[in-house]
Amino acid sequence: MVAETAHLERAREHLRHASDAGGRSIQNQVDSIQAGLAEELEGHRTQDEPGPKIDRVAELIEKLDGLETEASGEASDRIRRAKSACVDFQKERGRDQAG
Repeated sequence: MVAETAHLERAREHLRHASDAGGRSIQNQVDSIQAGLAEELEGHRTQDEPGPKIDRVAELIEKLDGLETEASGEASDRIRRAKSACVDFQKERGRDQAG
């Protein structure tokens, strides 16, 4: 689980940088996505089933995909990296559930 959440922590870091690099509209959307990611990472405190949910992370990936096309420059690059880290989480979680 620690290795899996490392992917999401990496995504959060990229989103912090994207928020700093983006304009106000991008910042607001990135901040909203960061809040969803934080909720998944910290959900073990409030949810019956611990750990990030793969379907919720899939929703975040979808949002990041749309936002990546709206952003430009470094913000777009950081959003792409955050999305990639979330995809890595999904792949690792899928391997863990299959094994």
